[in-house]
Amino acid sequence: MGAVQRLATVVMVGLVALAVILVMYAADEPSRISHAEELQQEAAITRATANYINLCLSCHGPAGEGLMGGDGRIGLPLGGDTYATEMNQQATENGEPISGGMEARYDYLYNVIYNGRGAMPAWGASVGGQLNDEQVHEMVVMIQHVDWNELYNEAIHVLGGYPTPEPTEAPDDSAEPTAAPVDPDVEPDVELTAVDIAFDLKVIEGTADSDFVIKVTNNGNADHDFVIDELGINSGMIPAGQSVFVTINAPAGDYTFYCSVPGHRPAGMEGTLTLS
Repeated sequence: MGAVQRLATVVMVGLVALAVILVMYAADEPSRISHAEELQQEAAITRATANYINLCLSCHGPAGEGLMGGDGRIGLPLGGDTYATEMNQQATENGEPISGGMEARYDYLYNVIYNGRGAMPAWGASVGGQLNDEQVHEMVVMIQHVDWNELYNEAIHVLGGYPTPEPTEAPDDSAEPTAAPVDPDVEPDVELTAVDIAFDLKVIEGTADSDFVIKVTNNGNADHDFVIDELGINSGMIPAGQSVFVTINAPAGDYTFYCSVPGHRPAGMEGTLTLS
């Protein structure tokens, strides 16, 4: 009996110890899940960083500042710039919460990356892009959680130095601006709006051999201009939020208009003026 009692005691002690271990293990489950999620997020950011350097850096820059970096890039800011970083990583705009929070911002970024917008190409595989669904997801996770200073340092390491954009032809500043301030008493023949980085009209139709007035408004974040080389039209730089009148009097024909800021025309910021 003594041996049986001792065995039973050992078994009971073992069961109690096992129960304690299981309780402690269960209690620590949230911590383990959180740690696993952190590891998954870090891995996603690492993979997305490689894709970003390969595919996105030329337009958005090593710190995500894009066109706000002032170095000739044409992409909209994703980070680096305080406004963009707070919008994407804190879901706030000018200190105020964005409707829908981080989830809504995730959906917005995913859609733009996958399907493209304006000068931004579509990267989703089903629409001809180079990234599958998981890679697009990882890119959004990176934008929303990456330390842009670390990404910058990684870009420098991978590329062996500061990754500058391809040289672009500077605007011709020698021509006198041909635009005039907006006259509230004059009704323009057409209104053309510049955003980052596009004109809202690709085709403008007007009357030949008479004054044709175009109101050009810059609703983007960066400076834009309006240039027609064949007619010697150069509006001069139009700061964000401002408008000018451009008056054209020319023979019938097709004329190409564009924005001469480096990188903007190659990104698609041009159109055709047809006078008849």
